[in-house]
Amino acid sequence: MSNDNLYILGNSGKLMKFDAQKIPVIKEEKRKEYAIYGTDKEWYNKQPQYYNWLYNSSSKHNAIVNSKNRFICGQGLDYDPLGLDDSKKLDAQSFVHKVNTHHVNKKISLDRIIQGGFCVEMVVSEDGETIYPYHIEFANVRVSKKEYDEDGKEKPTQYFYTCDWNTRKPEINPDYTVFEEFTFDNDGLDKNKRYLFYYKDYNPDERIYPLPEYVGGVPYISADVEVGNFVYNNVAHGFTAGLLVNFYNGDPTPEQKRSIEKRWDLRNHGSDNAGKPILSFNELDSQGVEVTPLNANGQDDRYNTLNDQIRDEIFTSHETDPILIFGQTGEGGFSNDAGEKRVAYEYFKVSYVEPNQKTLEMFWNAVIRYNEGGFTVKIKPLAQIKPELDPTMILELMGRELMAKEYLGIEVEPQVTVEHKKEVFSVDEMWRRFETCGIKDEDCELLEERITPFGSIPEAIKEATKFKAEFATRKEIGLLSMLIDGLSPKEIQDSMKITEPEYNEIVNKLTDEGLYKDGEVTSQGRTEVEQEVPFVVYKYAVRPDAPPLKTESRPFCKNLMRLSRNISWTIEDINNISAQEGRDVFATRGGWYHNPNTGVNTPFCRHIWVQRLVRRK
Repeated sequence: MSNDNLYILGNSGKLMKFDAQKIPVIKEEKRKEYAIYGTDKEWYNKQPQYYNWLYNSSSKHNAIVNSKNRFICGQGLDYDPLGLDDSKKLDAQSFVHKVNTHHVNKKISLDRIIQGGFCVEMVVSEDGETIYPYHIEFANVRVSKKEYDEDGKEKPTQYFYTCDWNTRKPEINPDYTVFEEFTFDNDGLDKNKRYLFYYKDYNPDERIYPLPEYVGGVPYISADVEVGNFVYNNVAHGFTAGLLVNFYNGDPTPEQKRSIEKRWDLRNHGSDNAGKPILSFNELDSQGVEVTPLNANGQDDRYNTLNDQIRDEIFTSHETDPILIFGQTGEGGFSNDAGEKRVAYEYFKVSYVEPNQKTLEMFWNAVIRYNEGGFTVKIKPLAQIKPELDPTMILELMGRELMAKEYLGIEVEPQVTVEHKKEVFSVDEMWRRFETCGIKDEDCELLEERITPFGSIPEAIKEATKFKAEFATRKEIGLLSMLIDGLSPKEIQDSMKITEPEYNEIVNKLTDEGLYKDGEVTSQGRTEVEQEVPFVVYKYAVRPDAPPLKTESRPFCKNLMRLSRNISWTIEDINNISAQEGRDVFATRGGWYHNPNTGVNTPFCRHIWVQRLVRRK
């Protein structure tokens, strides 16, 4: 089907030609401080709202945008612990926790996909030295016109915000706000002013406002909305499309005919009126009302062809493979081939996801550098689609002893090797890495020990935060420690077993002492926490619920138990070794284990990491 002959009837009854879509016009008016974005009558100065409407109204477009955003944002921000001292790690944890908890990265990424840019208000601290990003919806911001002073120098850009651009005078809206432009070269910010960071994707026309990446497919996205609306109303009206209804009630006067025709034009065109019958008034006759079916002329085939073309063009405009969004193949069927999906994802990751992640990471790291944070963050990607494993690979991963026990019912000696960085390490010799790190027990004072199995490092870190706070020398310091770790007031109250009034009383006291200010722990407060709060280390031990050993432990577990007599390890030590070995040593410990009492196989052995609270001597 040629685009030259492709039309669809819109809600207004107006024929829309697919190649008639124009790039939105940007207009400057004398009475307005900002540039008008879009001059179409229905969406005057509301082009971003039109893009939002397309996102919310087209199922295909919505699914693609959401999938893109999910791939880009991954599992959220994470920080690089390499080379950071405990204080910087606490700062990094707090920053990452705030961004992830408030979904700021997801919001700005979604705005960028839909609009071609994003906006962030830079909230200035009381001392004017640091900033914190706060998401501002891109669609609600307009940019000042390009103006020049007497010397011909361009005036600083300003930004104008309101959530309602429908009014004749948005400037009088209660929320109408003027923002100053923020750049990372700004010095001496005024806390009494509001600053906006406005990012837009590059466009060769140097437009004031950006264009979204799918702009070429906007006609098809709009058509998808109309097709969906047509199908819905056709169903709602009982599939009565194609009926001619004749009324034999006398011959109307010319004025009555014109009135009927006018009303007909207003109510029987467009997808909202799909399935409604055609009315015809005739001279008086004894037949009463006559209903005549009309020829459908292959409407089903036309719909299927149109829907397929719309789908293909929308995916083309997004430069996205349908198999990534719906698991759908190019032939309209569904594919269960994980290999095909993995290839499609790898290409999509390299060509689209990673470049967009880099842009967001550059923004966040620029914020951190501006605040002199001393650490960097990155986006933790989604888990990759795992390849199908043949029996040889399964044997390598599970171990001969578990495979033999599970499928043959016999015991064999463990002998599994894995390759890492062109060297071959025996799984049971991984313990040697633990010899080169850790903290000697003789250098620390043990405060308390908890034999609690943790399923993951994040779970252990969260419990360690509460563990440390319980043993702070002062309740105030314990509360400060949890504030640094990003716990909410409710979580702190539950952990410390205090009421909300007691929590507020402690916070007020900390504020008076200069340890807490404007919702943040001060540098003085962080110093006191470092001096008074102990830290958590881990030892390797047998699980209390483990059944008696029938044979003997693996060399990995035996040697780690031996080292644990005199050495403990931080979570960073264990995490670093996991990265070197290519497996999560904290979660899996010695590896797969078959419980002889229950017959259950688990990916972790009979041992656990015991959490110990210590203070340096």
